[in-house]
Amino acid sequence: LLPTHPSIAADPRLRQACRRITHNIAALTAHVADEQATAQIETGPSIASMLESGGTPGTPRYGRITDRVLRHLQRLDESVVGLARPLGVPVPTPKR
Repeated sequence: LLPTHPSIAADPRLRQACRRITHNIAALTAHVADEQATAQIETGPSIASMLESGGTPGTPRYGRITDRVLRHLQRLDESVVGLARPLGVPVPTPKR
C-alpha cells in the first residue's frame, strides 16, 4: 500500500502528469459524445522521462513513493492515448 506522505501532492511532476491524463480523458469523452468534437489528445515527454530527469530543473526530488506513483501514471497515460486511435480522436505527431 502507498503510505500517506504529505510531500507527494507537492511534487509538480504529479500535477503535470495528472493534468495531461485528465485532459486526454476529457478529449476521448467529448469525441465519444459528439463525433464532430474538435478536442485532441495532448502528447509530450513521457511521464517516464520525468523519472529519469528528476523533473524540472531546480525542483526537489520527492522520493521513491512519488516515483512509484509516476510509474503507475505512465501506464495510465499510455492506455488513454492508446484508446484515441480506435475511437478516431486526433493524436498530434510528436515534435522532434
